[in-house]
Amino acid sequence: IRYLLLSVNYRRQLNFTTDGLHQAEASVRRLEDFLVRMREKSSPGPASSDFASTVEATRQKFIEAMDDDLNTSAALAVVFDFVRATYQRDEKGALTSGEARVAMELLRDFDRVLGVLSAQPQLLDAEIMKRIEERQAARRRRDFAEADRIRIWLQSQGIQLEDTKDGVRWKRIR
Repeated sequence: IRYLLLSVNYRRQLNFTTDGLHQAEASVRRLEDFLVRMREKSSPGPASSDFASTVEATRQKFIEAMDDDLNTSAALAVVFDFVRATYQRDEKGALTSGEARVAMELLRDFDRVLGVLSAQPQLLDAEIMKRIEERQAARRRRDFAEADRIRIWLQSQGIQLEDTKDGVRWKRIR
């Protein structure tokens, strides 16, 4: 709901619909997925000078949008432009682990203002990690019924798994 409210300037009338809520939910999910992907790639290290300048230009555009009569819709556009450009850089293989960390930090800085992202815990508790490993073992044994049972259990615990070429990726869905 917060994202939907922020997506329209406060001086304009909001058409509050179920479709609008679904679109807002999808937008927040894209941002959270971006954080997950950057967290997977990130490590301490410097960002290249061109990426650092892109980050600073993005930060400045965000500030300018917010200073322009609290234009949150323009600020959100700046955020999504940055996310898209970072994904493109990553797809070309040009995104370093240090740049991923910087991108993740920038998005968290934006969210300190917007407050639309859920807090993503850094670690799972031991039981959930054990279940993820059990699922992987079941998949290697080609026991897909057991792997599906474990996936369903994890989903009931608020953990969504995504199988990628690089391994299993997880995120909280609650």
